[in-house]
Amino acid sequence: MTRPWEHQPWNEPYQNAVLELDSAKLCGRIEVARKAINLRIAELWCSPSDRTGDMGELEALQDALNVLRLLENESMRKNAA
Repeated sequence: MTRPWEHQPWNEPYQNAVLELDSAKLCGRIEVARKAINLRIAELWCSPSDRTGDMGELEALQDALNVLRLLENESMRKNAA
């Protein structure tokens, strides 16, 4: 099942961060993805459209931020070891 937000500009940087295997590049990818996601959240909240249609994407954005936070924590844990 395709989701409309899969074609939003935030999805590619998010996927790049999730799929990054090089720990040296991961932090930068997470930062880029987080900025793109936060920009999209701001766009959705500032748009005059009906928010009920945006709820699925807003949930996906929140889930993406949670995944990025987990990736970042795991990366920091590995670097500290």
